[in-house]
Amino acid sequence: MSQLSIKNTPTYTNNLTPSISNLIGERDETTDSVTLGDHGTRSNQRSIRRVPILPPDRIRRLPFGTGIVLLRSAPPIITDLHAWPSRPDARQLAADRTAIEALLRHG
Repeated sequence: MSQLSIKNTPTYTNNLTPSISNLIGERDETTDSVTLGDHGTRSNQRSIRRVPILPPDRIRRLPFGTGIVLLRSAPPIITDLHAWPSRPDARQLAADRTAIEALLRHG
């Protein structure tokens, strides 16, 4: 599974939010209208347009601690994120991170 993380800062969010909205995709929105003519005639019209599933402004307004999971064949999933330091295995995760960072620094 691919992963995309975005820092919650205006520069990152403003530049990437439209791209994320495009990745999530679009849906059909139907609009019905009725026109009344001069002699009581009535005309019904239905139009369909494509609109974003999650428009950029809605993505920007997601509360802190909320994430969007994108899977290939599933609609987007909005989920709550939990900080790893509050997990029961946080000490082990911190130790593993330190070890990996040391390996990366020293080759």
